[in-house]
Amino acid sequence: MTIPTAGQINDRIRHEVLNAADEEVALHPFLLEGRGHEPRATLNPRLAGILRGQDLPRLRIDGFGPNNFYPARILAQAQNPLKRHLGWSPIEFNGSNAEPSVYRVALPDPSK
Repeated sequence: MTIPTAGQINDRIRHEVLNAADEEVALHPFLLEGRGHEPRATLNPRLAGILRGQDLPRLRIDGFGPNNFYPARILAQAQNPLKRHLGWSPIEFNGSNAEPSVYRVALPDPSK
């Protein structure tokens, strides 16, 4: 089994996140602002760099801290095909905060 390069993994992340966005918008429109908004997440700088320039639904908030908030369901939906294709998910949520951050996971240790 060949280990994919970081560039190949990043390409796969972009592909699966865009596919998840297309599938999710077809199921239900995104409600990212106002009372009762759906769960949304921020991206850590590394993952934001990977997804920069992609046409993803997001809410932009000016001010201090993260500026872009993405529907959490897109990122959660993208994890399944990533796990299926790579055997592990290179994107993870940081916890169960009200608005969690999603980050890019390093390659798993092959010795484990």
